[in-house]
Amino acid sequence: MLSLKIFLVLLLVVCSHCFIWESTKRNGVSRQSRLQKVPKERVTAKKIERFFIQPNPRRHRRNTDQTYYDVVLVFDASNSIRKRDFNKGIKALESLVDKASPDTHYAAIMYSDKATVAFTFTDPVTAKRNLHTKVRFMGDKTNTQDAFQKCRTELFLNKNSNLRPRAKNAFFSSQTEALT
Repeated sequence: MLSLKIFLVLLLVVCSHCFIWESTKRNGVSRQSRLQKVPKERVTAKKIERFFIQPNPRRHRRNTDQTYYDVVLVFDASNSIRKRDFNKGIKALESLVDKASPDTHYAAIMYSDKATVAFTFTDPVTAKRNLHTKVRFMGDKTNTQDAFQKCRTELFLNKNSNLRPRAKNAFFSSQTEALT
């Protein structure tokens, strides 16, 4: 009985090595070549733009409902980033507003040690103008929690924020340094 158990264990070890685990030395595949290659930032940005931002004429969706979005743009206006990078981020979001659907409405919150609603939900043309006139670099410390709280209470739950009842709500929070 003991010899049968030993035979079965040896058989299991030999067979499992052949069928379950990949032997990289035998088939000439290195362990590094099996890892997924991560594309560069520009390649990722172009794919996001191609598949999510710009409409593809080859794709036809059967959804008959008009889907529109109310998007909150949350800006880190604290000293955790440079003013120059903050301004580059505003320009990047301005181009995003240009490329998105004209049915999308935007609101903005900027925060440093305190959060401030820069503007409530509005159409893309007005939002683009407001990005230049009302969103400002504030300096000071970073209080992200206050920004999220203001977003919830003053934009999503407030009836005077021009939030559309059937719109899908989206929330975009980023350190604008990452957008450049």
